[in-house]
Amino acid sequence: MRHWVSGSIAIASTLAAFACSSSSSGNASGSDAGGSSGSSGSSSGASSGGEGGASSSGAGEGGTGSSSGSSSGSSSGGSSGSSSGGSSSGGWTQLTLPQEPIEGGTVDHATYDWVTSIWFTSPTAGVVATYTTNPASSEGGALFAVSGTTLTVLSSGTLIGDGNGNGASFLGLYPAGQTVVGTTDQLGRIVLSTNGGTSFGATTSGTGFANAANQGLGFRSGGGAWWTASNDGKLYKASAAPGATTAWTDVTPAAATCDPPSTTNGDVTGGGGTGMYLHVSSDGKTIVYPQTTVAVCVSTDGAQSWTKVAPPTPPASPPDKRDVYFMDDSHGILYSGDDLTGDTAFVYVTSNGGTSWTAATVPAQGAQDIADLSSAFFAPDGQNGWIVGRKGGDSKVSPPLLWKSTDGGHSWTDVTVQSFTGSPIDPTGYSLLSVGFALDAKHVWIGGHDGNLFANTNGGT
Repeated sequence: MRHWVSGSIAIASTLAAFACSSSSSGNASGSDAGGSSGSSGSSSGASSGGEGGASSSGAGEGGTGSSSGSSSGSSSGGSSGSSSGGSSSGGWTQLTLPQEPIEGGTVDHATYDWVTSIWFTSPTAGVVATYTTNPASSEGGALFAVSGTTLTVLSSGTLIGDGNGNGASFLGLYPAGQTVVGTTDQLGRIVLSTNGGTSFGATTSGTGFANAANQGLGFRSGGGAWWTASNDGKLYKASAAPGATTAWTDVTPAAATCDPPSTTNGDVTGGGGTGMYLHVSSDGKTIVYPQTTVAVCVSTDGAQSWTKVAPPTPPASPPDKRDVYFMDDSHGILYSGDDLTGDTAFVYVTSNGGTSWTAATVPAQGAQDIADLSSAFFAPDGQNGWIVGRKGGDSKVSPPLLWKSTDGGHSWTDVTVQSFTGSPIDPTGYSLLSVGFALDAKHVWIGGHDGNLFANTNGGT
């Protein structure tokens, strides 16, 4: 099961924490965004899985669901902003988020938005989700259709706000066959596509949540069912895709066995995955999610029973966030890194669905080089993987981070300077990267704060 990478829910908490501090250009400077797991960072359509953001599971799994509500974005309300072209150097091409003309004004996505989810189905076609930090609460993020280097508003968060003058921001994309779910920061509100992301309609997650105001914040499909972690701290299962009439059943493990799933455990809302770090195998039997300690909660029987599993010799003072990312049903990583707490980053690897873990080899980290690991993503081959984030230092000036693995996550190399030198990304200057996606071992996209979105065709090195 392939997993997708998308912005993480941590974004919401992260952006909230940093919204008050702006960069020199007046843009909100966010911190990292959670690590969504997914193969190729979010990855291409028919693959399964998708931890962390654009999450995909086998084509057709979980049903297709129907979209309810009016279509949002350029097709509704007349929002049709688009941008074309991009600057290229050093192997990376910068793609520009367009201005969105709407109701006599303009929404400035390039200045204020965080890229929270990236999902491509070919080297020239994809969808990108953003979360806005614009102080004008009426403005929202957007879903953008990408064609080559041209981005066009596909679904406008400004148009699908809460009805009280507040725009919506997009937290993640979760594709499963022709069904693609986009989550937002508006409680109960999602956008749903049943045609592979060509168009989206606004709707709700469904019913059965402990509080009607709650919502599913990230979705997985497997074994003919759908799964979600909600902002009420519970795990739910449904027999149909998310939608207004979908009924969800609480399958949260007993508190004595495992901590409940957390939608803010990893820093997702800073632009990484949608804040739900949950792995569901293609047959729906194996379920894995991180704990508040350096451990995971694992079920091998479809949520009938659960076991807490800790890796060997975990750090004595681990970072606050822990995220999982699975490349297929069996192989995945548990990783963490948070320079805000000054603790050491780590990566553990599993080859048996999370029932045991071994420590990976990671780059040496000095006192001023403690890594903030925002989001991990792998190519469909399961061997080539990347982790984006930032290095140590003040949140307003800390440089970007890019690690790469070519052996399925068992060892990682810091390729930040090698990859970014001579590119639009300054390897020593401030640039917060929060999410990424790999269509294959060569075609890679990464994104972050201030509307930053970059593409690479040589594997990011």
